Amino acid sequence: MLNREKYAKEIIEIACNGGNIAVVNGKLENCRKTQCNECNFNGGTIRDCEIKTRKWANSEYVEPIEPQVDWSRVPVDTPILVRHSESCGWDRRYFAKYNNGLVYAWKQGTTSWSAEDPAYVCDWKYAKLAESEEVMIECIRTAARDSKTERIKVSCLDIIVTMIGKKPYYEIKYKEIGEDYYHVGYSSYKLENVLAWKDECFEIVKECRPQTNADRIRSMTDEELLDFLCSIETYEQGSVKTIEGGVAMCSVTDVEQWLRAESEG
Repeated sequence: MLNREKYAKEIIEIACNGGNIAVVNGKLENCRKTQCNECNFNGGTIRDCEIKTRKWANSEYVEPIEPQVDWSRVPVDTPILVRHSESCGWDRRYFAKYNNGLVYAWKQGTTSWSAEDPAYVCDWKYAKLAESEEVMIECIRTAARDSKTERIKVSCLDIIVTMIGKKPYYEIKYKEIGEDYYHVGYSSYKLENVLAWKDECFEIVKECRPQTNADRIRSMTDEELLDFLCSIETYEQGSVKTIEGGVAMCSVTDVEQWLRAESEG
């Protein structure tokens, strides 16, 4: 069955109202009631629109797959499975965006971090979350068992939960050793998948870094903090402060640098 046969009634209704057909977010609409940039037939010129409309009308109708999730709210870089036709096998990709009813994934298995350009994406006719198959988790477990595959060393790791619709969506928030910012990824609607990724892909280690003066002050007891405060001397009507060992500080910047410096105590 062709699209023009499947949607014959809707096409006639639109034509009788003096409009042309448009496909917006997978639905047939009256062209006059939509924006050109929202339509799948938009090509820049009227001629381009006509060609795309005719091609769509004479193409085989494909029964849409009901999405398991609201794709517009799926986080970027979520693992997904994609293919161009039912006769093709599923390819592993990372979610890029959802636009005009189409799911886009980063090309060649890249992610938003590794892609050379934000436009390095491709749309797919069929897509589903990778967790709907156990392929993704099994691949990660296999890689983790490989002695050549190193786990990600992190100083802290948490599992966070957000609600998408009425379903909880689990993600791993982690900070790699040597970094001062967090990553969020390894996402799934299935908590067991996220727990498996946590065990198989990460190694939590205590980050060893030099203790700063600020760190030492934070760890002081009440008695130690009192002694420290009493050791501060002020000269020249408060313009110069001397802290421990005669270290003179004349500005807020000097104090900030001293706090960040490695402690000698």
